[in-house]
Amino acid sequence: MKNIVLPLAAVLLLAQLDPCRAGASATVPEDGVIRLSEYGYRNWGPELVHYQIDAKKFRSGRLVLIGPGSNAVPFQIKDGTLSFVASLTNGQTNDYKLQPSPNDRSKENSAVTTKKSGDILEIANSQFAIRVPAPTAKSFKEAVAIEQVPVPLTGFKPAGFEWCGGSRFFTDRKVLSFAMAVAEEGPASVVYEARYRFAPKGEYVFRIRVSDGLSHAVVTEEFDFGAQTEGHDFLLLGLSENWKPNEVRRLDSGGGDSSAVRQEPLAE
Repeated sequence: MKNIVLPLAAVLLLAQLDPCRAGASATVPEDGVIRLSEYGYRNWGPELVHYQIDAKKFRSGRLVLIGPGSNAVPFQIKDGTLSFVASLTNGQTNDYKLQPSPNDRSKENSAVTTKKSGDILEIANSQFAIRVPAPTAKSFKEAVAIEQVPVPLTGFKPAGFEWCGGSRFFTDRKVLSFAMAVAEEGPASVVYEARYRFAPKGEYVFRIRVSDGLSHAVVTEEFDFGAQTEGHDFLLLGLSENWKPNEVRRLDSGGGDSSAVRQEPLAE
């Protein structure tokens, strides 16, 4: 399994450990207070965190999660796990309290949205949006070329900018089937999954998670072809399609220990 952070306002792809289940072994205390403390090292988050929950004590559908500043924090509960986005400043302690509510307040203050438009699904938060194929599935009697099936990511858009980017497959393998679906959807986070099955064997799974308040999406890839591929099969996440920067920055090394960053407008 490979995990990638896709920063929607930058031009870099960075590998990182998947935080999607970090903290899943921790349990929400009986009083509902989740206390997060930082002891003078650095700022943390915002990041999606997970806690196991006692469904008998905390009944889904009539809860509110109160965070710093007494504000309601978007959250979701799935398979006995509470998920929400948390952050922590250097040297700070933050309390998040899960408590009963007359109504469901899990969606309060959430900026996560999904919108289907034709054969495209848009998933967004307050900082960026992505475009992926709308949920669908198809099988073929005979395997088809990879160019005949939809790619898992068709574009992204930082807030206030135009759509750009996309993805392309680089492989000679032929496809027997594909399936696109929303694997998880809630006020705190949405996970989209694209699954491809190849001939004569092999499978590739692409998952992308968009969480409330985060400036990046997390991409997780899983693949098993039953043999070493020697780097001949991969998905390229492109950042240049329709990219229209106003300026370019160049790092010029002057030799030795000196270097300089030059910033200049792009030519028309």
